[in-house]
Amino acid sequence: MLARFFSYYKPYKFLFILDFSCAVLVGLLELAFPLAVNQVIDKLLPVGTGALFFGRVLGYC
Repeated sequence: MLARFFSYYKPYKFLFILDFSCAVLVGLLELAFPLAVNQVIDKLLPVGTGALFFGRVLGYC
């Protein structure tokens, strides 16, 4: 069954691989953003300034 499925994609093998690679890249980037925010909050913001930071963020909204 899979052989029949992939036989339809044979003429478009390059596009299939490119599409799959882009999907994997987007998935990895979606995982990287929360990790980056975690690092910013934990390492770059001094302890005790969270209320000031979030107050400024809400002020910009």
